[in-house]
Amino acid sequence: MRINESRGRVLAGDFAGMFEPGEIYVFGSRLPHAFVNLERTVRARSRCLQFDPARLEAALGGLPEMRSLGSLFRRTSRGLRLGEATAHRVSMILDDLFRDRKSTRLNSSHTVIS
Repeated sequence: MRINESRGRVLAGDFAGMFEPGEIYVFGSRLPHAFVNLERTVRARSRCLQFDPARLEAALGGLPEMRSLGSLFRRTSRGLRLGEATAHRVSMILDDLFRDRKSTRLNSSHTVIS
């Protein structure tokens, strides 16, 4: 999930911390999580990309470049916040994905509810 607008508190598993615009979080499929907007007067926006890790790993797992997917998915079971440089690069990729009109299932935006 990429935070586009707003600041607040993120709760993920046993972690509680603050979030702000530009951050990207990656959560495993069974990790409970919530974002609480603390700025009542500011519009909260985020972008979320969800996928089934088993299907993705099955589809791409045979490629040598994708061998690290299993390790990544295990690490996301507790949640990850991407570092600033990585978040910036991933944001550019996500923007391209969401701009592609052929990918209508990807072309949606989620709003954080405070």
